[in-house]
Amino acid sequence: MSKILHVYRTHYPETQGGIEEHLRQLCRGLARLGHESRILTVSPQGPFVREVEGTTVVAARRLLEVSSTGLSLDFISRLREQSRWADLVHYQFPWPMADLAQSLGVQKRPYIVSYQSDIVRQTLLEPLYRPLGQHFLAGASAVVASTPVYARSSPWLAQHQDRLHIIPLGLDDVSVDAQRVRHWRAEVGEDFFLFVGVLRYYKGLHLLIDAARYQHRQVLIAGQGPLEGRLRAQARSCPQLRFLGAIDDADKFALLSLARAFVFPSHLRSEAYGLSLVEAAMMGKAMITSDMDSGPRWINIHGQTGLSVKAGDSDDLLAAMQRLDGDADLAQRMGQAARARYLDALHSEQMCAAYARLYAQVGA
Repeated sequence: MSKILHVYRTHYPETQGGIEEHLRQLCRGLARLGHESRILTVSPQGPFVREVEGTTVVAARRLLEVSSTGLSLDFISRLREQSRWADLVHYQFPWPMADLAQSLGVQKRPYIVSYQSDIVRQTLLEPLYRPLGQHFLAGASAVVASTPVYARSSPWLAQHQDRLHIIPLGLDDVSVDAQRVRHWRAEVGEDFFLFVGVLRYYKGLHLLIDAARYQHRQVLIAGQGPLEGRLRAQARSCPQLRFLGAIDDADKFALLSLARAFVFPSHLRSEAYGLSLVEAAMMGKAMITSDMDSGPRWINIHGQTGLSVKAGDSDDLLAAMQRLDGDADLAQRMGQAARARYLDALHSEQMCAAYARLYAQVGA
């Protein structure tokens, strides 16, 4: 049994993004394989040590956040302390605070890095961060990318091909709550197009609203986020589109079970993977995604598990929606292929087994 210290800037359930869910699934799956995990993070409520779903979470106090980077004075001492417990440290990249601490030689254990995204939005800060980030990656025993598409297209990863591994993010299978399904069928019907996610700038939801104006099938958007007010204003004259607000997991999977297809119009490279697509594939739903050099292209195979459209093109998005709108058999066949892809490549068991093999390979 290995002891793995996972390091990331936040944790579930304090925030509930894709990487937080990935860590949640990874710790749970590693426990089933006999490994022990801890998560080291920062939090405005820190410092604290608490159990979350059987995993110990150690949080240093976060003083402030600059460009999505949590800063903490006591994180370095916490990393030194917790690394003494661990056999291996597993970082989620990017988080400059962790890169700095590791580069200062705070902890002496071997470490691996899961490379989740390039620096996309902070273009002015990226050249300043690059030397530190590249030094951090160069010291890792292994670097992991989530898809071969992202690995090939990332300029940051070009220097680390000799230690690069591909391990897709996976999810546990779920059961659907029949009572929630009945509730949502009465509330919104079925056979609609569905989006679930945080309403962020790169999700392309303005494109989905534009497309929804010209087709009759209901479109549901579930989630909250910084663009919610702007998107609601854009959708005022679009009666077939409905915002559901924040929903929990049981409601999410109930809605997925009722949907005709899952629409994921993210149009910028900031969308590095897309765990929502794994959820849609798990539920056997055809997917519509944008064709760009990141994870959605790999998860959703055009013409097999769904349709891929030109990134940023609402007309192409509309055409894909109309195609699935008018062909229920095609949507069903693609959904079946999506479910098969989930079982073959996107289940948490494959992800956790691959990480366990990698830990053993680097000496944990």
